Amino acid sequence: MPSASEPRTADRHLTAALRTELALRNRERVALLDAGCGEGRLLSHVCGALGVDGFGFDVKNPRSSRYETFPAQTIESLTRRHPTVDWSDRVRICGPDDPWPFAADTFDVVLSQEVLEHAFDIEHFMHEQSRVLRPGGFGIHLFPLRSVLMEWHLRVPFAHRIKSHHAREQYLRLVRHPRPEFNADYLQFGTRYYSASEVFIAAKKSHLRASFRYVPDFYFQRLRARDRYGSRSALMESAWSLALRFVESITLLVERPLQ
Repeated sequence: MPSASEPRTADRHLTAALRTELALRNRERVALLDAGCGEGRLLSHVCGALGVDGFGFDVKNPRSSRYETFPAQTIESLTRRHPTVDWSDRVRICGPDDPWPFAADTFDVVLSQEVLEHAFDIEHFMHEQSRVLRPGGFGIHLFPLRSVLMEWHLRVPFAHRIKSHHAREQYLRLVRHPRPEFNADYLQFGTRYYSASEVFIAAKKSHLRASFRYVPDFYFQRLRARDRYGSRSALMESAWSLALRFVESITLLVERPLQ
């Protein structure tokens, strides 16, 4: 089992995808925005691994106690890990319907991990991402689609697919999940799962190219971590990508065209 300081499979995957995309673009200095940076763990890892110029923000959530200390605690944590960087104005906060707290055409990369299933307006997310990206910039986002069978925040299958709050609460009681009313509220007010079609349509409306081209890489890294990695072929990639989409998160790549 990896230690707390060891990069997780998802971190390594996102870093590898970032490295691949950055190699295709000749930019001396890369400005990266971690959308939904939370405690700054992923932002710290990527800055250390790739030497990018890192920034982050998160959205106010009155239902979460961790935002009582945001962004001060995140700034303190990042300063400990990267003491040569002044993080005081690099980590910001905004409301759920507000524009992201950065100017247009600022970033080469927008990154997120397990964030989009908490975005209640994916069109707003895509619009703001397109606005802050420079022409030719890109975003990479790892998150679960609605099709996933397990609700991984609660580790309860199908809980996110139940639309009725009462039915969801009763289901959580049936499976003996702790604090069923509280966690039914969490799914009701704290998550929103999207279909692949909804994601692509939202990206298109914001004039962003979108693809899942890195999904097979992530799935094979997950299989390798579980010692279930077999020979890799186009047929195997297609089969695992189809099957694991119901179990694992997917990787979305979006690109802002140069013109």
